[in-house]
Amino acid sequence: MSEDIWSERDTNPDGIDRITAVALPLLTPELVSHAWGFNGDNAAVLTARATMLTKPSVTDAVIDNFADRLAPDAAIRPSTAPAAVLERLLLALPPNESITSDRSAAEVTRTLMSQIAAVRQQGDHFVLPSSVSGRAALTGRTAAARDKLVFVDWTSVEGSVASGSLGDVTVTFTGLLQAVPASRIDGTEVAFSHPGFDPPLPHSDAIGFLSQPAASGGGTFRIDFSAPVTNPILYLGSVASTLRFDLQTPLTQISGQEGFHVDGTVVTGDATTSPPPAALPDSSGVVQVPGTHTEIVFTAEANRTPMGGFPEFDCMYFHLCAHMSEGSPPSGH
Repeated sequence: MSEDIWSERDTNPDGIDRITAVALPLLTPELVSHAWGFNGDNAAVLTARATMLTKPSVTDAVIDNFADRLAPDAAIRPSTAPAAVLERLLLALPPNESITSDRSAAEVTRTLMSQIAAVRQQGDHFVLPSSVSGRAALTGRTAAARDKLVFVDWTSVEGSVASGSLGDVTVTFTGLLQAVPASRIDGTEVAFSHPGFDPPLPHSDAIGFLSQPAASGGGTFRIDFSAPVTNPILYLGSVASTLRFDLQTPLTQISGQEGFHVDGTVVTGDATTSPPPAALPDSSGVVQVPGTHTEIVFTAEANRTPMGGFPEFDCMYFHLCAHMSEGSPPSGH
C-alpha cells in the first residue's frame, strides 16, 4: 500500500496510531462497539480497546486487510469482527522454530498470545479458514463438519403447544398460541422476509403467539429442547410487548428494525400505527440466547399503543434456529 494514502493521527476510534485515510471514517465508536459486542458507554469501550490493541504490527495487519474493504453500510454481527481479528493474530504468530531460538520472536509471540486470549473471550465458537488453522497448528472439526444455520421444522400446533424438530432435537413452544392457519407450519409464511431479520427468510414456518397487558395477566412462554442446544437464535416479529427472559446471561441482538430494543435479558418492541413500506407492524428483530439450554422461559406483556390505551392482545411471530453440524438431519425453514 503506497505511503501517500496513509494519514498520521494521534488518536482514532480503535486506538491505532497509523491508519489509512480510507479506513478512518469507517471506524466510528458505534461500529467498533457493535463489532466487538459491547453495550454501554462507547468512550469506555474504546478506551479498553485502545489499551488492548497497542501493537502496530497487530493492528496494521487487521486494518490493511479488513477495514479498507468494509462497506460503510456493512452489518457486522457480534461474532464476525472477533473471528476476523483472531485470524490475523494467528497468521502473525512466528514459526515455532523461531520462537525457541529467537528472543525477539518469543517476545512477539508473548504479545500476540495476550491479544489472542483477549479476542478469544469474545465468543465460544470461531469459524476460521483451514489455511489459518493449519498455520497455527490448530485442531478442530473438519470441513465436512462445519456448522450451518438450521431452523425448526414446526409440524403441529395443538392448543397451547407447538411442536417441531431442530435436526434430531425435538422442540416445543408453549404458551398462548394462535392455531393454524394463523400459525404457519407449511413453509409459506413471509413475515420473516421483512426488515429487521438477519438473515431474512423469503418463506418459512412461523408460530403466532399472543401477549396481554399486565393488568390482564400478561403471558408466560416456554421453549423446551429434548437435548441441549447451544446459542439458540430467536426470530421475533411484530413485537409491541415487553419480553422478559429468565436467564443469567444477557441476550445478544443480531438484528432489528427501529423500535426493537434489547437491554440485558429484556426485549422491548414499539407499537406502530403506520409501519414503513414492506415492514411488519410494530417492531421486529433477531436475538441470540447465549449458552447451552434445555429450556428457555420468558414472560410477555403487551405495551401501550400510540393512541394511549392497551390492546386486548399483541399478536407476534416466533421462529427458532441454531448453528448445527452439517451432518445433522435437515430441518425445514
